[in-house]
Amino acid sequence: MKHLKTLLPLLILSFLISCGRDHKKEDSFTLTDTEKSKIERIVENHLKGELFSKTGKHVPVRVENSIVKEIDGNMYIVSTYGEYTSTSLLDKNTSTMEYEYAGITCTSSGCSGNNGCIPKSKTSCTPCALADCSKSVTSFE
Repeated sequence: MKHLKTLLPLLILSFLISCGRDHKKEDSFTLTDTEKSKIERIVENHLKGELFSKTGKHVPVRVENSIVKEIDGNMYIVSTYGEYTSTSLLDKNTSTMEYEYAGITCTSSGCSGNNGCIPKSKTSCTPCALADCSKSVTSFE
């Protein structure tokens, strides 16, 4: 009986603790190679236009590196080419559990080290102190 008095409060406490925990299943989204390549092509085309407007020359552009990154609760693919950083907003497709391009990319050479020039919505970029942020909006309908 003495053990029952000790065991019963422990069981109740254990039950209360386990019921209080959040048992949400963590959603696991992926970025397919096809989607990544599509986004990189969009970034490359945007950079070609940027470089042509600055130099007057057609320059071959290949994205050097791309990573998926969470910034302020949103998911992005961050692509680099030389001094340029392009940040593309990703949407979640819950039926396929895959990330998809949301249609906006913000590119800068001066704001690549801070949180400037990042898509804050599907239509605008966060400000960049150096004022060299360019936006590319693409629609897929």
